[in-house]
Amino acid sequence: MAGNGYISQGLQNLGRTVYPTDSLAWETENQTGNHQVIDVEQLDAISAIKKYSDRVNYVIMSWSPDKDPIDVNILNEIRNANNRELKLIVIGEKDGATNSAEFWQQANFIDQAATDKLNEHHQPFDLIKDQAYLVD
Repeated sequence: MAGNGYISQGLQNLGRTVYPTDSLAWETENQTGNHQVIDVEQLDAISAIKKYSDRVNYVIMSWSPDKDPIDVNILNEIRNANNRELKLIVIGEKDGATNSAEFWQQANFIDQAATDKLNEHHQPFDLIKDQAYLVD
């Protein structure tokens, strides 16, 4: 769910290895989908976790739709992955405009100190009061 790849590009600029993936099912909805800032592999989130979970320690999910339970499926896939170190970084508005209600109910928030550090560098976008969360 990398979208146009802004987060992935930023991490890559910092020297991090990234695997930006997105189903790209949304890209015909508007012109935004035609302006990727990094190569994004066309791969849905569950397939991406299965493919890359042994190479990464974090999956980043930003602004998952609030009416789509894909976020719960992603959370469960991470919990069931062979890589026990795999964690989810969620960027969203808790109990608000992003992610499903079921996701927020099932999320186990971890490492408040690391979460606070992430949020020192996060700027909410638009009218959404989003922030970063570490979820296990």
